[in-house]
Amino acid sequence: PSDKAVVFIENHDSQRNGGLWYRDGALYRLANIWMLAQPYGYPSVMSSFGFDRSSQSSRDAGPPPAALGCASSIDAAKVGEWVCEHRDASIGSMVAFRRVAAGAPVANWWDNGTNAIGFSRGAKGFVAINAESAITIQHTFATGLPAGSYCNILTGKLIANACSGQSVTVDSFGAAALTLAPRTAVVLQHDQLVR
Repeated sequence: PSDKAVVFIENHDSQRNGGLWYRDGALYRLANIWMLAQPYGYPSVMSSFGFDRSSQSSRDAGPPPAALGCASSIDAAKVGEWVCEHRDASIGSMVAFRRVAAGAPVANWWDNGTNAIGFSRGAKGFVAINAESAITIQHTFATGLPAGSYCNILTGKLIANACSGQSVTVDSFGAAALTLAPRTAVVLQHDQLVR
């Protein structure tokens, strides 16, 4: 049952044994977006340090001193440095989304039959993910949200009634026409409506 499950994309063992890890960049972010967008379980977000998977001794290396601080981004993390995946802007935004969408069911499901999906969390939020490696997705999605202009929380937030990142228009039918480049996502939440 959901209330007894801990969900995660990786842990300290799986990232050393060929599983998904921070060096997978965009795909790693999309996996975390998916996990945090779902209402299932108690999510655990990884916070680790940089290491090299090319040898057993590198995989077994211990952590760096805490005083080193975090890499500037998961993409820039170097071996022997704290990665701090939990501080990635996309992952941090999705932690907030999970709180906002709490209690809302998954609805308005759409998929392309392979690696692209879209769904709402009731009237609290909407998520579209394109995990295709080379295909751009163009689709008009049912968002479950009221009409208006919303901030894509993965690119910015609402500041002084304007989006600091990408704005997405939801029409009077609750639909949004989106173009998602490969390995990108759009996430909207009801409290990021421009008024």
